[in-house]
Amino acid sequence: FGARAVVFSGVAGGLRPDLAVGDVVIADRVIQCDAGRIEDGRLRVYQPGHVEFFNPTDRLGYDVDPALLARVREALAGLESGARVVYDTVLTGDQYLHCEDTRTRLHAEFAGAAIEMEGGALAQVCESFGVPWLVVRALSDLAFCPDLPAVTADDALHGRQADACAFEVAAAVKPLEHAEQADRKSTRLNS
Repeated sequence: FGARAVVFSGVAGGLRPDLAVGDVVIADRVIQCDAGRIEDGRLRVYQPGHVEFFNPTDRLGYDVDPALLARVREALAGLESGARVVYDTVLTGDQYLHCEDTRTRLHAEFAGAAIEMEGGALAQVCESFGVPWLVVRALSDLAFCPDLPAVTADDALHGRQADACAFEVAAAVKPLEHAEQADRKSTRLNS
């Protein structure tokens, strides 16, 4: 398809205690927190696509391209969306999280700010094809907070907040694309 970058937006559950429903988390890193093997009665998290005994790695997670992230930070620096925007680790898992103990453990174990279900796969595929990627998530819930229902009536609003932020992010990605094209053209001219 020739994608130069992939920007993925939506909602997530909050893990970081200082975040609130409606805040937007832009991933600077994504970790698939439920891939690995069961050992001694507990999941030992391991990098997807790797198996210790024939394809070992010490790596865990996928980092956002630093140039793309810098551009996005610059583009969003003056944005006034009504939502707080933070850059932090987003966890990906296959289950909907509604458990205070697990929320606390995942935040402590992986320093995750939010948890969702797709970003890890997106990052893995994009990285394998050499395509920069970005995950933008508005918090729809706090992955179990006794003071709030698990799913709020404002989910559509939070999705719109993430989409609006993603729209601004896409505007930041476009100049990056033009800069890359200019660099390639300059390289060809100088060769």
